[in-house]
Amino acid sequence: MSLDVHSLQEKILSRVKQLPAARVYVDKFQSGKILTNDELLEVIELYAKEETRAQIEFNSIILETDPPGRCKAIKCTICNEPLPGVLVYPVFENGRLIKDYCKGWTHYECRT
Repeated sequence: MSLDVHSLQEKILSRVKQLPAARVYVDKFQSGKILTNDELLEVIELYAKEETRAQIEFNSIILETDPPGRCKAIKCTICNEPLPGVLVYPVFENGRLIKDYCKGWTHYECRT
């Protein structure tokens, strides 16, 4: 097993190079400097936040049916179609509370 810091940092930075917040780290690396441990951790956190944001965005698309798994879409009380961006996990108490809180929600279009 080999340890190549340059190669590792290059692989990690390749995942975030399109993010404006990562530009300073990418520029430093491309100038031939190695990132510090703290800087590399910040880059990894940027990557994790971006992946989370992308996953939330992906899951916020308008669903024709409930998504696979135990998450459930909150549905419009008028047309009974899923409300975009609202998914709950009703297996847990928090999910049940949110589902109850959302009772009566409708699409804007359905109210007009």
